[in-house]
Amino acid sequence: MSEKKQTMTEEKLDQTLWSWQASRIILTAAELNLFEHMEAPVSSAAVAKAIGGTPRFVDRLLNALAVLGLVKKENELFQNTALASAQLVPGKPGYRMGLGHTNHMWQNWSRLTEIIREGKPARALPNPPLIENWLDAFISAMQQHGSNRAAAVMDMLDLSGINSFLDVGGGSGAFSVELAKRFPAMDICIFDRPDVIPLTRRFVNKAGVSNIRYKEGDFLDFLPKENFDMVFMSHVIHSNAPEGVKTLFRHAFQSLAPGGQAVIHDFIVNDDRTGPREAVIFALNMLVHTEGGDTFSQSETQSWLEETGFSGIVYRDTGARTSLITAKKPEAAAKP
Repeated sequence: MSEKKQTMTEEKLDQTLWSWQASRIILTAAELNLFEHMEAPVSSAAVAKAIGGTPRFVDRLLNALAVLGLVKKENELFQNTALASAQLVPGKPGYRMGLGHTNHMWQNWSRLTEIIREGKPARALPNPPLIENWLDAFISAMQQHGSNRAAAVMDMLDLSGINSFLDVGGGSGAFSVELAKRFPAMDICIFDRPDVIPLTRRFVNKAGVSNIRYKEGDFLDFLPKENFDMVFMSHVIHSNAPEGVKTLFRHAFQSLAPGGQAVIHDFIVNDDRTGPREAVIFALNMLVHTEGGDTFSQSETQSWLEETGFSGIVYRDTGARTSLITAKKPEAAAKP
């Protein structure tokens, strides 16, 4: 898991320090639903009226979007570029569903100094931000993230002889849907919390697959013990403290048939925690949002898997900033 170290120059430092401005401009425009009003050329005054905003303030925001290359300005009229139209207008096939979640993250990350000082996530600090519909926004973001990666991840797995599949913390069901499309006769079970499963059903029903069933619960309490051929855990270990990860691995072990596979898809850092870049930064994201979550190293996860009883552990880079870990439950495994 080696990574070429990046050298910070004075120019890059300056760009990095000010890059938050462009991000905030785009997020605010999305939060105000500006892009849906600029599919045809329109004045800033008309956009301001449509959203109930102050004309001069909206005008300056639209000018900034023009500088960023997301809208075109001609004769004092503004219109979405092709990219903005395709990805920033709600309802379009390519719409970035994760924008709401990114906005929620912004609010919490803005308190990073307090979080580091106090050793608590944002929600445990005084006066936490009021975030509405956070779960819907989060699962929508996971749908976009998962659907963009599901095919590539499934291509990397040995699915021969896999007749039953447990998707732990399946969220939107993106990975299960990809598998269901490939194997319509496979028994696929998505396990997640009771408040998540209705959102899961919404995305799965939209995909039009029929061989997916659901179980409700908390994976730290239990997992269905149905002798699954594969237990799949995508982006779930990072939300837990080490003891929670160990508990999850024990439950996964107990849910597998002898010879079955456990699969972990997540951000994994190198042993000195200096790379890959995304995994290192994501560790801070877990400090911001969770009580004990983190990104873990290859050595840590391997030791916990072996401690549980797994063998044949293999690590691979997905090429999409994440790692794929596979491990097997021995054919004659003793209960850990």
